[in-house]
Amino acid sequence: MKNRLLKYRNDLTYPEWILEYEGQVTELFESFKDDPEFPSETTTLQSFSIGIYLETTHARKRAELHEG
Repeated sequence: MKNRLLKYRNDLTYPEWILEYEGQVTELFESFKDDPEFPSETTTLQSFSIGIYLETTHARKRAELHEG
């Protein structure tokens, strides 16, 4: 039930977001690891997923909540 409710929110925190999208993010990370231009020695799944999260509307909404 909780995951169903999270799908309708657009202000998930990183822990909530990664629980919801972990499979998709992991799959995307694995697809990039074979690219010769991808810095796979220095990039971990966590740093990769945080970078993706920071570009989402979830992160922007969270920042807007704390700006005012």
